[in-house]
Amino acid sequence: MNAPPSTTDAPRVDNALASLCGRVAWRLLPLLFLGFLASYLDRVNVGFAKLRMLSDLSMSEASYGMGAGLFFLGYIVCEMPSNALMVRGGGWRVS
Repeated sequence: MNAPPSTTDAPRVDNALASLCGRVAWRLLPLLFLGFLASYLDRVNVGFAKLRMLSDLSMSEASYGMGAGLFFLGYIVCEMPSNALMVRGGGWRVS
């Protein structure tokens, strides 16, 4: 007769998975937080630059909006190829 399956293996697998997820989270979360902080500071700095730039350069609101839009468009244009290279070459080496 067949013996019933053992239930002692399931908790061990769950503990190993939880441990792995915890280690991955502790490695990724600081990097993600720093990336979010840099992104936030970039957006805030563009807003602060507006205060002086409009008066110093005699810019209109429309020209400032165009410049800010081009700034973020540059982000997108540079981000697409870098992500494609990351997929092709991996995180440590880009060839």
